Amino acid sequence: MTSLPGTPALTNVVPTEFLGTTLTAAPIFGIIASIAFIVMTLFYFNYSEKKVRANNECWVNPEGFDIEKNEIQNRSMLPSSIKAFLPIIILLSIIVAGSRFGLNSTMLATGAMLAGTVVVCVLNLDKFKGKNIKKIISSGLEGGIGAIGGFAGVVAFGAVVSNSQAFASIVDWVLSLKMNPYTQGVVATSVVSAITGSSSGGLRIMFSAFTDSFLASGANLDLLHRLVSISAGALDTLPHSPGIFLTLAVLGLTHKNAYKHIFVTTVVIPTIITVVSLAVLVMFF
Repeated sequence: MTSLPGTPALTNVVPTEFLGTTLTAAPIFGIIASIAFIVMTLFYFNYSEKKVRANNECWVNPEGFDIEKNEIQNRSMLPSSIKAFLPIIILLSIIVAGSRFGLNSTMLATGAMLAGTVVVCVLNLDKFKGKNIKKIISSGLEGGIGAIGGFAGVVAFGAVVSNSQAFASIVDWVLSLKMNPYTQGVVATSVVSAITGSSSGGLRIMFSAFTDSFLASGANLDLLHRLVSISAGALDTLPHSPGIFLTLAVLGLTHKNAYKHIFVTTVVIPTIITVVSLAVLVMFF
């Protein structure tokens, strides 16, 4: 979501709107950070699995949860590997090619996702036979409206926060610290993302206040883009994050029995990677 070059996630799109960078900014840095994410997360998963097995724990579905939501009754409905990965490959190819030609990042990400969606539909036309297309579209729109509504709420909240006297004081305080632009970006992004519970919302608010300072600093904007994107995905999933409540509701879980794993994988690990990345950039750039 934050480190992989070419991802269409908003955390990768927002910096391009303010810094003039592309969706593939700082590719080597981003790929190294992505590998670190994968390795550290897999290590934690394996550690957790061994721990619960040692305690003789077993899989139990949440009370009242519909198990059919997690099980495929007819495995013939599952796509082949080619059908599964081709839309993703096409999506990333469009983004990489479009970035090289300097196309608008927002439209590029949207167009790439649309193309990927069309490819999915074309490759799986046989799966739609006998299905109620109207019901499928209605269900998709309902889910989309909910997601858009949630993001709109975060943006609206951010607009109120960014116009408050308290936020102005925070901006003045951060600017007064006279930190290098990389540290300033990480600190500001982390604070705002933690307050709003949103990585993309936090980035947008942060850039609205600090873009001029970044552009005048002479910092490598591609590296800054990737760094603040990664830092936005660290403190955005504290317990009050709207996304956490939505995820737990869908899975039939609660903060009590699931948040510790969410905290390690989406707060601790991203924070470690952010701090290490910041230290490297400050020392060598």
